[in-house]
Amino acid sequence: AITQGRPEVPESSPDSDIVTKIPGQDLAPGEQPAYMVKIPEGVIGGERFPVTISGQKLTITCPEMAQPGMSVRVVPPPPPRNGATCLNQNKPLRAFLFFAMLLAVCAAAVGLALWQKPAPVTTTVPPRDVCKNTEKPLDPKNKEFFSKFDTDSSGGLSFTEYSAFIDCLYEDGSSLPPKEWCDSNGDEEITFNEYEACVDMTDIILWSEDRENYNSFDLDKSGGLTPDEFQKYYQNIFKGAFAYRLPDNYLDIYFGGDKNAELTHNKFVYHPYTTLDLVDMDRDGVLSKQEFLLAFRWAFRSLIKHPMSDEMFDQYFVEGDENADGKISFDEWETLLTFIVKDEDGDGKFSRDELGGMFCNPGKYLALFDNDGDGYLSYKEYLAMDRHDWSKTDEEQTNDIFRDEYNSFDYDHDGFISRDELFDNMKCWATSVAETPAAMMDLYMAVGDRNGDARIGFAEWSFLKLFYMIDNNPKDGSLSKEEFDYFLTTMDISWDFDSFDDDKDGMISLEEWMINAAEVQGIDYNDYS
Repeated sequence: AITQGRPEVPESSPDSDIVTKIPGQDLAPGEQPAYMVKIPEGVIGGERFPVTISGQKLTITCPEMAQPGMSVRVVPPPPPRNGATCLNQNKPLRAFLFFAMLLAVCAAAVGLALWQKPAPVTTTVPPRDVCKNTEKPLDPKNKEFFSKFDTDSSGGLSFTEYSAFIDCLYEDGSSLPPKEWCDSNGDEEITFNEYEACVDMTDIILWSEDRENYNSFDLDKSGGLTPDEFQKYYQNIFKGAFAYRLPDNYLDIYFGGDKNAELTHNKFVYHPYTTLDLVDMDRDGVLSKQEFLLAFRWAFRSLIKHPMSDEMFDQYFVEGDENADGKISFDEWETLLTFIVKDEDGDGKFSRDELGGMFCNPGKYLALFDNDGDGYLSYKEYLAMDRHDWSKTDEEQTNDIFRDEYNSFDYDHDGFISRDELFDNMKCWATSVAETPAAMMDLYMAVGDRNGDARIGFAEWSFLKLFYMIDNNPKDGSLSKEEFDYFLTTMDISWDFDSFDDDKDGMISLEEWMINAAEVQGIDYNDYS
């Protein structure tokens, strides 16, 4: 779509870098040639962007279904005839131009007579009348129509032939990804199978992102699909040639083997199996480097929060290819996808804050797996963490769940919980970030650390945790009689509320709790650590 009005005509304006003139056009007199314009990065459907074509500054409206990197077909308006009046007013100049052109024609004729060998004719794009005189199929996946553009009978379309084919088939621009992505094996030729897979992948991505369609299969309106509902949905999306793609072990893959589990739309769309399957163009169950780039440069680029360089993608592919076979398997992809998506700043490593977005005790994982001590987890270090067998019994594990938790946050294994370790621990206690504001963490540390050495022993920590568990409605840093009595009932303990409420204000503060809980346990509060 081009804006209305007379375009500006600079004296000499080269075509924009994103403009390519379609070669081999058979134009009628006065007919304007067509151009392919590549949609710039950052432009989405419905937005406008400027472009220069044949010296004219135009404004293009991006089609609704188009995305950056795709190309749209544009026929610019005839250029203004501003220069014609000037020539008409300068008769000597017209005469000079006439004789110069006559001389050039004569020279060309003499040269042609002297050289009898005819110039080679190269036809890499079908004539325009192939598109004019051939009825376009309703189904874009028509092999016979596709083959008409294979002018050199190579069995596939060169990029030039493919552009002409797409230009003919989709007059208003194609929603297909860039031609480089359809070339799954990177040989700069697109076979019919590669083209067919490209069309299917585009359709499937659009269908899978359609939440309304997904929810239409949720017959009991529970917010997710049961295994039976999901099977019907999957077969509806991957219909026709792709009906076989529902794996036999889909129940294990998507539902963990639980026949009563349900799968929400978000979990389906971003599931590692779904994302790999959508960009596995050659259907071999693994991703080539081209398919890997396709995933993040086109299909799932919205998952990446920060732009990534080609060098960074190369690094990810090499590190993700654990067995160095040049492919990314499902197991490799599952770990790599999480790492790339969660690496919010795109620096190729996990900071403490990024780990904190996934785990409530990031310090534990840094202490265990940050082998080079730089304060980050590289992909290899993260991979070691992901592959770690957590089922093995820890040497320090005991039958006391409090002691086990305490040990798990004692990252440096010095027998005490530091300030940072306590903060990580409290984040794990909380059901939301709002429950553990900095002021509450400071209070716990100040009250718990009696001797001011910035660390807390196991006895202190145990009473702090109990207080946090009891202080629940609301979590305000003090215990009401109702909260206290409920705790006594559940724990079958016969403590007296009034004996803990030293200032008789009807609430038990954290310090009152620590002093009196220690006393009933026979511990001197001042001798905690």
